[in-house]
Amino acid sequence: MRLRSQLAALIAAALALPESEPATTAVPPGIGHDTWSARFAAIDTALGSAAAYWTASLSPQDIEPEVVPLPLADDLADIWRDLRPTLDQLASGAEAADVVWQWRFTFDAHWGLHAVEALRALHITVATA
Repeated sequence: MRLRSQLAALIAAALALPESEPATTAVPPGIGHDTWSARFAAIDTALGSAAAYWTASLSPQDIEPEVVPLPLADDLADIWRDLRPTLDQLASGAEAADVVWQWRFTFDAHWGLHAVEALRALHITVATA
């Protein structure tokens, strides 16, 4: 499954990003819920039988983890939502330092967990096929 190797490479690239400070205070525009939903639906359809996986969810107030089903499309659409605006900015000539800082920040704060969960789910799908 090519997606698995691409996701692993994306995680490795994010981990290799240098610690940096943004050059400006520019914040890339966000992606709205309707646009995200359309991307989610397209990914979910493309995934077919690999569309969902089970994981343990544990919040700070929980005593025991709760096993829940999650759509893989949610992980992939969230990664896309975090990376797409900065890719667009980079193509428009934004400061590379701003883009690198944003990628590292959003990886650590949000999409990194989605990437790791998605990679785990994809690995299980391939290993049990």
